[in-house]
Amino acid sequence: MSSNVNHAANFGNHRVHRRHLDFGAVARPIALTRIPVPVLIAVAMLAVGLAGITRPGMWADELATWAAVRLTWPDLFQLLGNTDAVNGGYYLLLKPWTAVAGTSELALRLPATVATVASAALVTMIGQRLGGLRWAIPAGIIFVLLPVVSRYAQEARAYALVVALSLLAGWLLIRSAESGRHPWFIGYAAAVTALGAFHLMGLLLLAGHAVMIVALGGSWRRWLLAVAAAILALTPLMIIGTHQIGQTDWIEPISVAGIARLPTVLFGSHTVAILVLALAAVSILRHRDRLTVALLSWAVAPTIGLLLVAQVSDLWFPRYLLFTMPAWVLLAARAFSSPTWRPRVHGVVLVLILGVVAGAGTLAHLDVRSTSGHGHDTRAVAAVITEHARPGDALVVNLAEPVVPWEARDLVAAYVPVHAQPDDVFALTEQRENGRFLATETSDADVLRTVDRVWVIRFENPPDVLSDLGGSKESRLRADFTVTEHWQLRGLSVALLTRHR
Repeated sequence: MSSNVNHAANFGNHRVHRRHLDFGAVARPIALTRIPVPVLIAVAMLAVGLAGITRPGMWADELATWAAVRLTWPDLFQLLGNTDAVNGGYYLLLKPWTAVAGTSELALRLPATVATVASAALVTMIGQRLGGLRWAIPAGIIFVLLPVVSRYAQEARAYALVVALSLLAGWLLIRSAESGRHPWFIGYAAAVTALGAFHLMGLLLLAGHAVMIVALGGSWRRWLLAVAAAILALTPLMIIGTHQIGQTDWIEPISVAGIARLPTVLFGSHTVAILVLALAAVSILRHRDRLTVALLSWAVAPTIGLLLVAQVSDLWFPRYLLFTMPAWVLLAARAFSSPTWRPRVHGVVLVLILGVVAGAGTLAHLDVRSTSGHGHDTRAVAAVITEHARPGDALVVNLAEPVVPWEARDLVAAYVPVHAQPDDVFALTEQRENGRFLATETSDADVLRTVDRVWVIRFENPPDVLSDLGGSKESRLRADFTVTEHWQLRGLSVALLTRHR
């Protein structure tokens, strides 16, 4: 079967047959069993994804998931309607799952692991579809080896699902360009709709697909119809999202430093990022054809789109572009796809390069599986409070905390045993009550008049744990209490204050 993608394998117009792209002669010595390569890669990804999955403590975003799925259905819908609609698709997926599996770290993170396993298979399938096993095998292995893949395979948030859906959309786009038939475009429209439902920023992928469909010689008119259908389906969510723009108020204005962080965020390690991007550069220079244009547009166009958006609204956050990472992986893997290499030479080079990638990412893999591997050592904070708690202790948090003002209360609820939890004396309502994301508090600092010891939990590590605590809380604590112990941990700090004697 010939196809537009086969035309794209060479930038010229001569036809390249599918049997040549599959490298059938090479497949036999590489495949030791009859199990399809995507399945083997998926099994490897499952093993890597499950390794150490419960060791890191849940950080702020995961705690938000933990708390949301524990709400009743009416309370969850009220929350989504008021403040958190952009995460609604993910919560609606997890709530029935957790009703069966529970809300342990394993249960909450397992859907992300499954999504990442699907992503590994899809990366391999795309590589095999475009260039045979010499492309597919390194693509799958590089994907599995990336520290960032392990990080989000073990995260109770939607990012792993967004990557999986972006890959599914990419695979369906390639198939639709090959055949031009309606069913592939219908599937593509459904995948894009699901992608937007899990994360609206994922729709930036369409900037890359606009170039891809032309580069692959597909029907851009049918593609536009599929995109229009997806956008129409997502319009209500977009409208609600515009009224909840406060959810992104914590994002800092775009800066050179923020842009420079992108490679490390995409690959999970600065060294690994250099290696993968270097391989991608070799591939781009070696294969200056339509497939390169297609994959490069997938990798770069969404980034340009977010850069442009960030000029008018503070939305530059590198993690939003994780779905571009597979395109870089496919470009890097194509450096191994030369049909002129003998199988033995190809195997030796592949093992050496992938060994270097694995070695470069070892420390990052160990880090993401540590107790503080998700950036905030919530378990350590809880352990400190549990060990030193006394009856009558009080908890004080900062509702104006930058980025994650909900985390302190959530980590206490999730990780500190009930008998050791300090009294939340300022809280008038619980978090996520009546559709409000944060608790409401009294402004009357007299609630501390009968308290002798206070626990203060802060985001990151301010030298002065009481700085910018807010209002009468700070003034009363400074006047009546002394910081007797201060633990500075990864991403968080916790202090014990005692009343002056």
